[in-house]
Order: sequence, then structure tokens, then C-alpha cells
Amino acid sequence: MAVTVTFQKKHFLFAGVIVAIPFMLIAINSIFASAASMPAVGHSISELFVD
Repeated sequence: MAVTVTFQKKHFLFAGVIVAIPFMLIAINSIFASAASMPAVGHSISELFVD
């Protein structure tokens, strides 16, 4: 019983991650888009990712 419950939890978590990835990408894209419109913030963010 415990084995099936943990398997279902892992399966549910895996499905949640797959569903969340596109939203993460959309959020990151919107952050970069808004950062690009603000030069000071965009510059600091790009420096963080370049380093």
C-alpha cells in the first residue's frame, strides 16, 4: 500500500513539473522582456547570467 502511494505521489509531482515548465519559460521570457525595456535592470540581470 505504501509503495503505491509513494509511486502516485512521484507520478503526480512529475506531471506537475511537466505542466510548470512552460509557465516557467513564459515567466522568464516576460521578465527578460520587461528587463530589456528598463536598461539599468536589464543590464544588471544580463551581467548576473553572463557571470
